[in-house]
Amino acid sequence: MAWFDDFNLPGATIDGYFGFIQADGPDDDDHPDVALASGWVTFKATTPAARVAGAWLGIEEVRAQIFEGQIVISEEDSRPVRLLATDAPIGVADWAWTAKFDLDGFTLAPLTFKAPRGTIVNLTADLIPIKSRPYQIIEGASIVDSESDTDAGLIRFKLSDGTYTRWVPGVGEKGEKGDPGVKGDRGDDGAAATITMGSVTAGATADVWMTGTPQARELHAVLPRGQKGDRGEQGLRGPAGPSVTRTAPGVFTIEDGGRVTEIHAFDPDDTPSPGAQAALDGVAATIPDATTDQRGMMTARAVQDLARLSAEPLSRRALQDALRQRRTTGVSVIFAGSSTIQGHQATSTDRRPAQRISSYLTSRPAQTAVSGSAPASGVQVWAWGVGGSTSASYLSSSHYTAVGSIGPVLMVHMIGSNDWSGSRTPAQYETSMRSHLSALKAASPDTAHLLVGQHQRNSPATGSHPWEDYTAVLRTLAEEDPERVEFLDLWPRYAVIGIPGADPWGWLHSDGIHLTDGSYKVLADWLAEHLGIPTPSGAPSCTGAPS
Repeated sequence: MAWFDDFNLPGATIDGYFGFIQADGPDDDDHPDVALASGWVTFKATTPAARVAGAWLGIEEVRAQIFEGQIVISEEDSRPVRLLATDAPIGVADWAWTAKFDLDGFTLAPLTFKAPRGTIVNLTADLIPIKSRPYQIIEGASIVDSESDTDAGLIRFKLSDGTYTRWVPGVGEKGEKGDPGVKGDRGDDGAAATITMGSVTAGATADVWMTGTPQARELHAVLPRGQKGDRGEQGLRGPAGPSVTRTAPGVFTIEDGGRVTEIHAFDPDDTPSPGAQAALDGVAATIPDATTDQRGMMTARAVQDLARLSAEPLSRRALQDALRQRRTTGVSVIFAGSSTIQGHQATSTDRRPAQRISSYLTSRPAQTAVSGSAPASGVQVWAWGVGGSTSASYLSSSHYTAVGSIGPVLMVHMIGSNDWSGSRTPAQYETSMRSHLSALKAASPDTAHLLVGQHQRNSPATGSHPWEDYTAVLRTLAEEDPERVEFLDLWPRYAVIGIPGADPWGWLHSDGIHLTDGSYKVLADWLAEHLGIPTPSGAPSCTGAPS
């Protein structure tokens, strides 16, 4: 038996809850929303060492995680944190613990608190106040226990050498409330406060705030923009032009007045073959008010643009066009959704999908704060995944404001799994998604949105509605606005390999919901492939287990 096996030092459990109060989102009630916070808390004793049974012991710092709004050991170990009790017999009196917080999105000052043995200390509720500095008991034995004589109202302490102190008076019962004192004289009249109107500006979201001192306040306001006006009358229909049909990748058939011409699209920097140029010249002759050279160039460019539009998805075009200018103009990309895009159950931050894609694009770490602005040059990625969120809660007015400030080229949405498992109907899901997209388009009109249909979870095995009803909502939203919204359905890729179901390659975590490090990498590589982002391992494949 080791010399320290019989110490059996007493402990205390530490708890606490953390979140954000947000403006009411597109949910079923009209109350402000609350989102769960994440981050870290470090506990440090106010005394560096303890003396136990003749041995000196250092007291190490303890780092715990704030996951889904609560203090736990880590994402993988959801047990509460147990610390050394501050009344443990360690030869030091009046010492305490100090908690320092590192939260995503807001700041808390450090807390210093007592943690008596056998108690549960809630850092966000009542704490035991600290009234003095810790001091070591240097001479003689240390106090290890106490006993009380309640009949006599006395208390004495047991020391580490087995002896006892003398009996001393204990803490008595609380006395009766005293009589109220005499009412004092009325104080002098205070100075009158003033309030004046400050700035009034237009914006996507209404807001009001105060500046100045308590005696001289200034009111500022942001007023929402007016409603969109009625659509004007439709103009006269122009004459019918040549019809263009895509018959194969990069191959188009142009029909004009019974004449059919096949065009093979080419890169803008290449010289077309004589046959292709002759065909282009023939079609260009139908374009009035232009020289022969101009008509040829216009037709070639139009056909090439058609080929490019048909071959590249919206999200890839938007991102790649921006990346070509990143040396002089910054590029911002935002990933938002629930725990899958957050990368819950990944063993490290760099193995989460948004952070992995960020590493493919830039050496800058992905930001999680719901704020910021586009970089002057290069690429910056924001990762706004929130575990446990639904379509009603994954975005709020603060996100809309941040999107307006950042002006992202692309915003990737992966949300819906918790709607399905939580019995939110497809109609409710559609209402929430339409509301978010409307607000985001108003905040940043040029942003392209990629709606991703993710895997269907194994736990629970069934929902109140078919999973495809939710992906159908995303498909409809993309079809209604193809210039700014795109749908990428990854669900069939997972279904091919047995998810939901037997999961023969073990792509799902043991909870039956989230992915593993390997399958998170496949998800990141699938998204990167769709966006035209090179990956270190090349194109991903779903024909074998992930590495």
